[in-house]
Amino acid sequence: MLSMFFIFSLIIFVCVFIAVTKMQDKVSVFITSILPAVQILLGLFAVYVALRVTKKGYQVFSSFLFLLLGLYQFLLMNEVIPFSLKETWPIIGVISSICLFISGYFRYRKIKILYIVPSLILVIMSLWYLLFSFKFIKQPFSFVVLSLGPAFVFIVVTMLISFYFLQKKHRELIIEDEENEFDTEEICDFIDD
Repeated sequence: MLSMFFIFSLIIFVCVFIAVTKMQDKVSVFITSILPAVQILLGLFAVYVALRVTKKGYQVFSSFLFLLLGLYQFLLMNEVIPFSLKETWPIIGVISSICLFISGYFRYRKIKILYIVPSLILVIMSLWYLLFSFKFIKQPFSFVVLSLGPAFVFIVVTMLISFYFLQKKHRELIIEDEENEFDTEEICDFIDD
């Protein structure tokens, strides 16, 4: 049931996102007001079910993601956010990192580096893209990618290797196999559906 709400909410999000990017000024009131509101309501219901009933980390992440994306679209469509989607699209990465942090905290009831590192990487990348979206960096993005891309890859690889050695030193950062939240029965049921 919760998976159906996720799928329905994803369809609504994609429809509104495509409509806004293709027909920025010609979008109807139905798309700009009603569909994001429906997504927010479905997201609220999904968050409630994920937190109270299923208590699975990936469902907490998905439900918060749909809720916050619906809220983002609602604020953007009703011009509460005074910028266009072309300028603010990297906020989706910030929203994803917030949801990842929330799901990690919900799962373990404490802050784990295992969830902090990817969340921080997502925030840093999103803020980097925001600098280009708002034209704070005047250089073309393609020039910066070609010139600074190798340095960025080097930094990310260095961070991942450092995190690997940090996990080797601190065993509490590693998720053991028995802590895996995906049951074999759930995966088989999903494949059968």
